[in-house]
Amino acid sequence: MLAYFKTTQDQRSNWSRDLYYRKRLTAQFTGQEMGTLKRADVRRYIEQRRSDGLSNATVNREVGLLSSAINYARKEWDWEIPNPAERMRLSEGDGRKRFATVAEIAALIQAAEKRKRAPYLANLIRVAVNTACRRGELLGLRWTQVDLDACTLKLEGKDTKNGKPRIVPLNVQAPTRC
Repeated sequence: MLAYFKTTQDQRSNWSRDLYYRKRLTAQFTGQEMGTLKRADVRRYIEQRRSDGLSNATVNREVGLLSSAINYARKEWDWEIPNPAERMRLSEGDGRKRFATVAEIAALIQAAEKRKRAPYLANLIRVAVNTACRRGELLGLRWTQVDLDACTLKLEGKDTKNGKPRIVPLNVQAPTRC
């Protein structure tokens, strides 16, 4: 599994998150050959992680990473092994049922403005709230991607979750001169 991570680290969109998941998977499965892995082993892992208090979504991401590593070995390295992690997903529910209110956002911005060590945090929050951009999209922005005349941000495919480039409009509430 470590060879999979080394080979694909430049291709995966969220390497730091994968690193966290990898540590958990490695702790559980070190010493066990991938070809000997059974569904019961994966089921035990799932039960252990759930008893640790993790959400179904987090457990699904971890098991999905294990499944990806096995599938990669099967397809790219021609390993003839089963994938016991395949289709072992827990129900994740309906997702978010609540969004921040205007008052909560205002309180967050007001608290950020008091942070002397992070002078740009309040404006970053304003842009995030008014564009719905993800943290990684905003933190990865370069000035060449900001067009203040057209009031847009140009996100490149390598910076977006789905890998597709997109143009994001800046509205009058975003801290710009738009």
